[in-house]
Amino acid sequence: MQSKYPLKLFVQFSISLVACLLCLGCSAVSVLAPIDDKLSNGVVRFYEDGKYLKTRVYLTNLTPLNTYSLRIYSVGDCRDPLKGSIGQPFDHTTHNLQRHAIEANEIGSLGAVTADENGSVKSQFMILGSKLTGPRSESILGRSLILIAKGQNEVIGRAIACGLISKNSTL
Repeated sequence: MQSKYPLKLFVQFSISLVACLLCLGCSAVSVLAPIDDKLSNGVVRFYEDGKYLKTRVYLTNLTPLNTYSLRIYSVGDCRDPLKGSIGQPFDHTTHNLQRHAIEANEIGSLGAVTADENGSVKSQFMILGSKLTGPRSESILGRSLILIAKGQNEVIGRAIACGLISKNSTL
């Protein structure tokens, strides 16, 4: 009789753990590493919440007060992003609230962030229609996330950091 008690506790614990994880939703992370020996780096965390994707951005070693763009690319390969290892920009949204044609330079964009006077970014926002789960054609998991420095008259700018968007085992 005593040998069944630890098994019962284990089963109860396992069920509780699975229930908690389902309530918290799916999460992913992208650790951005510098391209071409630049110092820029950071972490972007994604949390699926119904139709929305909560995004938290933490970046450091950027040019103070400069604007940067985060963009998702179709291939999760940061070995040589400047020569095309990341593929084409990935259209990660399934909703177009503006109901107009998306310009080619907008595809894959998560939006722009601006570094503070210390060259850091701490920002959070929500995206409608992006997914971490579901079919590969709709999910951002396994794709590249690129940090792009925007110049004054540049539409796209130059890539300065790259990271793979991967499932996060810890919240």
